[in-house]
Amino acid sequence: MAITILDSAGVTKTVKTTDNAGTHTPHHNIDDISAGTQTNDVKVTLDSEVVSVDDNGGSLTIDHSALNTIHYEDYDTGAGNDSTAAVGIVAPGSGGPVPITGDNANGLDVDVTRVGGTVTVSGTVTANAGTNLDTSGLALETGGNLADAKTAVETLRDTTLADVPNVLGTTGAAGPSKALSIAGTRSTGELDEIRTDSDGHLQIDVINTVAVSASELTDIETNTDSLAVTGGGVQAGALRVTIASDSSGVISVDDNGSTLSVDDGGGNISVDDGGGSLTIDGTVTANLGATDNAVLDSIDTAVNTLPSAQAEADWWDYASAAAVADTNDDEVQAAVVGEVHYVTGIQVFNGSDSVGTEVVIKDGATVMWRGWAEQTGGGCSAQFNPPLKGTANTALNVANITTASATYFNLQGYTK
Repeated sequence: MAITILDSAGVTKTVKTTDNAGTHTPHHNIDDISAGTQTNDVKVTLDSEVVSVDDNGGSLTIDHSALNTIHYEDYDTGAGNDSTAAVGIVAPGSGGPVPITGDNANGLDVDVTRVGGTVTVSGTVTANAGTNLDTSGLALETGGNLADAKTAVETLRDTTLADVPNVLGTTGAAGPSKALSIAGTRSTGELDEIRTDSDGHLQIDVINTVAVSASELTDIETNTDSLAVTGGGVQAGALRVTIASDSSGVISVDDNGSTLSVDDGGGNISVDDGGGSLTIDGTVTANLGATDNAVLDSIDTAVNTLPSAQAEADWWDYASAAAVADTNDDEVQAAVVGEVHYVTGIQVFNGSDSVGTEVVIKDGATVMWRGWAEQTGGGCSAQFNPPLKGTANTALNVANITTASATYFNLQGYTK
């Protein structure tokens, strides 16, 4: 059966139907129905059936204005604007949904801080050089750069000192091509650290005693190349040698044409010629204490009594011009600048019949010898060895202690 209808343009259209017990159901094939306004077109309501839409060899236009009100994006990455209804991935955001961005070349942009579990990356990963990379949980790939670095560090760690030159490389004009610092455990005989200076010289600090064999000492003694001259600079750069107390060797010390100073460190210096002789060429100056100076003064006094020493002095003899009856000082020798009077002998006689007297020898006004001269020809005599010594720049005098005697003084000595 067919139903005839008019479209909005007044054109008659035929719709075929099927009579189902008095109810007419239109076929799915409908004759050409021209387009018109929505109020004039045919409205088809679908149930559970499948509707096939055919453009009949032409073009099929779908009004998607309703879709545009849902969401659209600008899909033109150039200067144009292609706003097309889109189905995409969005996340909630302030003011509306926020799309998950990306591009055709690299795919979606992923925030790794929000990713849990294992992330597999195919390709190259570029790390931000301004942040610290926590490598505690990294597994190094076989044959990669980090794996090679790990192997090199472990090799250096396990290398013995005998293999260090092979690991560090050679030394060039600017110093070693690589640097090494080894921290020791400070056990006996170990090195604490190995260092090089800016010139590439090796510096070694030895903590404990270094044992040197007798053969090695012999090598040093016979080596006339590097050890012929030692020191020659300031104390900090010179060689200090400590001689063993039981050394039987011979050591030659040269002052290099200058002055040789010996510091006893507050103790004593003992010089032993070993049964031979000790020769000193030049002047030896010694700093002596008060006790040492007193000893030298005694030696000087004794030396001055020797004939050879006295022969260099100005000898004199003194005899009273007349008998001395008063107690005034009689001058034997006048004071001499820078010189001392020495008395080697005295003889005194008293010509008084009734008065004896004590007689004295004075260094200036100071009595340095006393004697007695009995009356009626009495007297005294003395020889001094060592001589009586006066004081420099001081006169030598004699005197009676009692008046009215008739005393004669006779003295011998020298001035030096």
